[in-house]
Amino acid sequence: MGLLRYSPRILEPEAMVTPDEVRAYDRLSAQYLDILHKGFVETVLGGCPAGGSVLEIGTGTGRIAALLARHGPGLRITGVDLSPDMLVVARENVESGNVGGGVALVLGDAKRLPFPDGAFDAVVSHNMLHHLPDPLPLVDEAFRVAKPDGAVFIRDLVRPPDSLIPWHAAVFGFGYDPRMKRQYLDSMRAALTWAEWRALFARHRARGAVLSRQFLTHATIARPWRGGDSGIRLPGSTAARWARRLYVGCGRARPAAREPEPSGPLQHDRRTRP
Repeated sequence: MGLLRYSPRILEPEAMVTPDEVRAYDRLSAQYLDILHKGFVETVLGGCPAGGSVLEIGTGTGRIAALLARHGPGLRITGVDLSPDMLVVARENVESGNVGGGVALVLGDAKRLPFPDGAFDAVVSHNMLHHLPDPLPLVDEAFRVAKPDGAVFIRDLVRPPDSLIPWHAAVFGFGYDPRMKRQYLDSMRAALTWAEWRALFARHRARGAVLSRQFLTHATIARPWRGGDSGIRLPGSTAARWARRLYVGCGRARPAAREPEPSGPLQHDRRTRP
């Protein structure tokens, strides 16, 4: 049983607090997370209507929002984030990518979004859930502001057993510098286990939603657009496209068995890292 032991989550801060932290995070994201970001963008573009409005919750430094605007013709992107410093860098990134006109950036709380019901054709979030003590409000808000037939994609890490966290960091963080590897370890320790993902999915109960795994590292709560896959694929080397397909294609979305609703919020350690 020791091999399958899971310690309580150790939360990361919900928002970075200094401009230096934000710029360091953005540099690391640009250097190391290209495959994950582009894989998620392909998932979104393949499951949302062309020319629609898309909200990204927890847009951070705007790299996913910029990719969506660049590769999704006619999409109108709104990115919301709790950190003003993140949004400053996000504006720089979308403008440097020549997509500034297609991306609006809004200061707001993922747990209380400043938008009316049914405002967007698609709502997406990538690697945001593990920052929240209870991620259910984000999931509920995402489905609230999506149109009744709109697409929703919420993806984040799956926390492995304690004994496998160093192995995951060594294999899936291969080539990371020490600072990026430390961030990856912190994020894994803050993420939901697969059992916690299933419990979250059972608590949410959105009609048409599905829960799926992507490779060994991530999971997604989604409600794809009924129009089907757009077939949009991002350019890149053969190796990069193959790696993205592992992230996009493994564990295609399928209904997960509903479980009894938990009696309370997810267990976590209230200590947060500095």
